Amino acid sequence: MLINTKNILKFNILALKELNKATFFNFSKQIKIGENNKEIGLGDYIILERSYNRQDVTNFGNVIQDFSPIHQDEQYAATTQFKKCLVYGMQTGSVFSGMIGNAFPGIIYLGQTLQFKSPVYIDEVLTNKVEVVDIDDKKKQIKLKTTVEKKDEKKIAVIGEATVYYKTIDLQVRDK
Repeated sequence: MLINTKNILKFNILALKELNKATFFNFSKQIKIGENNKEIGLGDYIILERSYNRQDVTNFGNVIQDFSPIHQDEQYAATTQFKKCLVYGMQTGSVFSGMIGNAFPGIIYLGQTLQFKSPVYIDEVLTNKVEVVDIDDKKKQIKLKTTVEKKDEKKIAVIGEATVYYKTIDLQVRDK
């Protein structure tokens, strides 16, 4: 009997790819903002849905002293490729610190990277997500994936990574 090893190998590679996509054991959980969270594990996440209205954008511009017309002037914005006023990119990225701080009061925010992938418009509903991607128990640091998704379009507007220090709080790390 002749066995076609090429087809068997191809089948095994496809099976492994599908197996790799599957999640057999998902111990991640949603972390609630405003609760006294005492444990964390890989894959855990925080979600916050929100939008920024005209007053939010004006106030943010005043705080950071950025009066660019693309954020403040509807007539000007109408003449640009965006056609409408935009929310400040840093405004959309600043929500992550609050999400983490309100879920784990006392945690120390060490850093954040952001990439702006798509413009965010005033009153656009956004789904903000922070997800645990790595825990370094020796350094007492947690690496987080941060995303802002446009809810209606299911399109990523902002993506980044944050690092926090958790030695300052009573936090138990679940097995990796």
